[in-house]
Amino acid sequence: PTIPPVTTTPGMIAASWALLGVAGLSATVDWAAVGLARKRVEYAAKPVVILLLIGAAVTLTPVSELRRGYTVTALVFSLAGDVLLMLPEPDPVEQARARARGEPGNLDLFPFGLAAFLLAHINYIAGFRAGGASLQNTALGALLVLPVALSVGSIVVRSLVARGLEALRVPVIVYMAVLGAMTASAVATGSV
Repeated sequence: PTIPPVTTTPGMIAASWALLGVAGLSATVDWAAVGLARKRVEYAAKPVVILLLIGAAVTLTPVSELRRGYTVTALVFSLAGDVLLMLPEPDPVEQARARARGEPGNLDLFPFGLAAFLLAHINYIAGFRAGGASLQNTALGALLVLPVALSVGSIVVRSLVARGLEALRVPVIVYMAVLGAMTASAVATGSV
């Protein structure tokens, strides 16, 4: 029997490992920048981490092209979410002044950042599901995730209500359900 070429064996290649390593270093720089309140460094390092992870995902030899496609798409949405959420929010006083003048004010990018992350998580779920998790394993994953999700979820929702943010209750519950589904899907595939 002939030995198949290395490129047909799924897994990380040297370039993937190098990109993953540099992504780890970039993440460390990002964390330090956040801790030291160095916004310019954070604004550069944070997107670089995801770009390097995208590079690692693109360069590895995948088990499944479909799974890689979902993962890369999820990382692209994560990049968009990171960028949208790290940009400064509009000043509420300035927003009120603009509305008083009949102007729309600055666009609040926060909901768009959350939407990008929601789409990222949905793509991660699709990627895990493309990995061939059985319905039985997915149900088991959901049973493992559910107690934690319900406990944390009830604390978060009560906190929102206590702060007078009832309008966020449904979006937060939906978001947490998607996070739970993503985690259950990861558990089902053994990718945790």
